[in-house]
Amino acid sequence: MDPNTFVKDVVRNGEDVTVSFGALAATDEIGTYNTTVNVTDNTTQTTQNILVPVTINYGDTIFSTGLGVAGATNRGISAITIHHGEYPYLTNSIARYKSSGGFKMHSGAGDKLYYQNKLRTVTDDHQLSDTPYFDKAGLGSTIASTFISQYGTPRVEYGDILEFFHEEPKTYIQTPNTSFSTANGVSRGTHYFEITPAGYNEVLKNNITTKKPTVEVGTSLNPSDFVTMPADDSVTLSSDFIQAPDSTKLGTSTVQVEVRDHLKSGKYLTRTFSSTVTIKDTIAPTADGVTQILDKGAALPSAQSFVTNIQDNGDAYLTDNSKTVTYQTPPTTATVGARIAKISIKDKGGNVLIKDVPYFVKDSQTTVTGNSAIRSEPITLNKSELANKNRTEVEALIRERAQVQGWIISTSQEVSAQVVLSSDDMMNLTPGSTHAITATLEDTTATVQVTVIDDTILEFNATPETLVFQTMGISSNETTAARSNPDWNIQVKDTRNNGSHWAVTATVNGPFINANEPAGKQLHDALTYTSGNTETRITDNIAFPIFEGSSNTQQITTIKSPSEQGIHMKINPTGVKAGADYTSSITWTLNDTP
Repeated sequence: MDPNTFVKDVVRNGEDVTVSFGALAATDEIGTYNTTVNVTDNTTQTTQNILVPVTINYGDTIFSTGLGVAGATNRGISAITIHHGEYPYLTNSIARYKSSGGFKMHSGAGDKLYYQNKLRTVTDDHQLSDTPYFDKAGLGSTIASTFISQYGTPRVEYGDILEFFHEEPKTYIQTPNTSFSTANGVSRGTHYFEITPAGYNEVLKNNITTKKPTVEVGTSLNPSDFVTMPADDSVTLSSDFIQAPDSTKLGTSTVQVEVRDHLKSGKYLTRTFSSTVTIKDTIAPTADGVTQILDKGAALPSAQSFVTNIQDNGDAYLTDNSKTVTYQTPPTTATVGARIAKISIKDKGGNVLIKDVPYFVKDSQTTVTGNSAIRSEPITLNKSELANKNRTEVEALIRERAQVQGWIISTSQEVSAQVVLSSDDMMNLTPGSTHAITATLEDTTATVQVTVIDDTILEFNATPETLVFQTMGISSNETTAARSNPDWNIQVKDTRNNGSHWAVTATVNGPFINANEPAGKQLHDALTYTSGNTETRITDNIAFPIFEGSSNTQQITTIKSPSEQGIHMKINPTGVKAGADYTSSITWTLNDTP
């Protein structure tokens, strides 16, 4: 320091007048102290002692405290100050709570590293130099004053980096002032400061965090996906990866990005941040179904045949994205019909698509066209089943008996009611012929084969050739002769089962005569018919009602009477030739009556 800067208005200064320091104020502790300046008149040897107050400020200083004797806190252990100029340098001092006695940096830290300064240059490849050109460290047991006295005044260059370590969060960045409370605190651990003409500029801050994204295979990734950058334009992220992610491989891989800290000197430092990325595939494949038409009882095709156009998001990125196609619910060909097969498609990432694919099983009675199918059985109908039925009833009968079925294959729905039956012969189904009834459903046209047989039989099933009456004696009185066979009967067969009525009549074809004497006595109106208590004479050559019936489930009707009922011969035998047989004929008629 120049003592002339402490005084002014010195008369004849330099002309037989000397200005010098007397008692110089210490500059290693913050505060205001007196400095004595001596002004001596060399001619008279008279000296004037002037007390000049001097305020010691923090400069561009990194100030640190420790824990000294008797537990005193915030006791200064180091104040590293930049001295600017053409040849900048650093000094170190206690700065506050100066003690005449030596004290440890931290009496409780023992021989553990407690405080350290290193000075490094910035290399051409934007890194800190491997070897510091200045390195001073203090343990907890190190005497603070000793550390400071041995620190020296290291020369620095603007743009050099001070690597600073303090075991405790008791470091403060000071600018020129005397206040401790306005200082910016620094966290414990290692920090880096660029030495600049404006003071200390902290760089390489611990304000960047890494991110570990999990993304779908094929996702485009940028370096910014892996680090969270501070809102500070002096720190930038390189657009290029140091180690780029491989999005074509499933799993977790390492990624490296470069961050640049731009210094006030115009240089920059690079840092490499490592992270990981997990490449996953959570998207199932897609596929189009292929509808299958299978024969009843046929062996099952491969599951692969049920799908086509299989695509997966990993196809464009994964070198091996093989897919497995299997049945989840296999088809069955045991019965005819439309059903759904469930096809499982699994990609390399284990994602599974369950694809519902319709299929149809047919047999020889099935017609398939496009998306629809019709099946029917050829049938035979009795004419009696068609009697008295309208068109709707005939169609319903054909549907039921032919088991007409219809399906929409794509939806696996049975829609038998939607099958349309049509034919000009629907109401003209004649016995002895086979008719083709057209069945249609969407694009499918099939034929229902209907054969009609005539089962409408109304006829005599049994009519005995002879009706014999018992022998009677000759007398002058009217005599009745019973049937020789009291169980004599006739039978009617009716298979129509339609409720129609029928009747049996008997016509006696003329009188009874003796064939050996045709001109002899003739027996006219010789027969009677007894029903209950009523006896009726049967007139020759006139039809006489014998029985009435109706068509039902009983196909055979036996017409017979007890011995005292039914047909008898009742005549006056006077004039009848003894021992002769008298005969006539009876015509039995079966009438289909309303």
